[in-house]
Amino acid sequence: MIRVKVSEPSDAGWKAWVKKAEEGRDRLLAAARNDRNIEIEETLYKERKEQIFGWFHGKCAYCETLISANQPGDVEHFRPKGRVTDAKGRPIEMAAHRGKRLQHQGYFWLAYDWRNLLPACALCNRPNRPRVGPRFGKWDQFPVRSFRAIKPGDEAKEKPLLLHPIFDEPAKHFVLDESGIIGGRTDEGRECIRVFGLNRDPLPDERRKCVETVQNKFELYVQAVATQGEDAKTKGQRLLEQLSEYMKGTEPYSAFGRMSLASVRRQFHERFEL
Repeated sequence: MIRVKVSEPSDAGWKAWVKKAEEGRDRLLAAARNDRNIEIEETLYKERKEQIFGWFHGKCAYCETLISANQPGDVEHFRPKGRVTDAKGRPIEMAAHRGKRLQHQGYFWLAYDWRNLLPACALCNRPNRPRVGPRFGKWDQFPVRSFRAIKPGDEAKEKPLLLHPIFDEPAKHFVLDESGIIGGRTDEGRECIRVFGLNRDPLPDERRKCVETVQNKFELYVQAVATQGEDAKTKGQRLLEQLSEYMKGTEPYSAFGRMSLASVRRQFHERFEL
């Protein structure tokens, strides 16, 4: 997981969709006030799927796997839209009302809020139960430290235990190893590893391959820089451009690519602008 910088678009198409999203939110709030069914329009929040996926260069916001035709991606709600469950899939209950324990209805008022929509692969987002190891997959989970929002505006008081890659800096919460294993430096980092299954197979192997690829390309780059001739210069520039994609965050597993670059740059005792 890496930080992804996103600025809200200002084109007419986007503004028209935001207006529809706000109207949709108002309909949901009115339904809740009048004890009617809260019916979320899937087509409305998926309408900007291509743009949301583009912000993340076609990668899962959580594990950085490239989402392709044979790896369907979801428009994932960071704060679940329909209900909230614990790690065992049990609905979160809120305070009693008229003698009954009420289940959390989910953050339905954020169902169409672009800041709550992220691209996710099926394995990070949907519930999975492997043959060996604990269950993983976010689905309706949203662990918080204590206070939980039940109405618009209250979410500002929450302290989520999951990281939002647009608003948080994941690098502060994880420890990366060249073997491809990711460790948690904080409670938030550890919860992300658990919920999204960030060390599930084959992620460690794929991230290790990324580390090796960066190391090999960097060595070839150093060799090209030390060689005379236009061919070597062209090759070096091409390798430099490829390595810079990890710093930009466009490549799968860029967090590990950046770690590998930092390591080899220290190894060669050189400073390169990437």
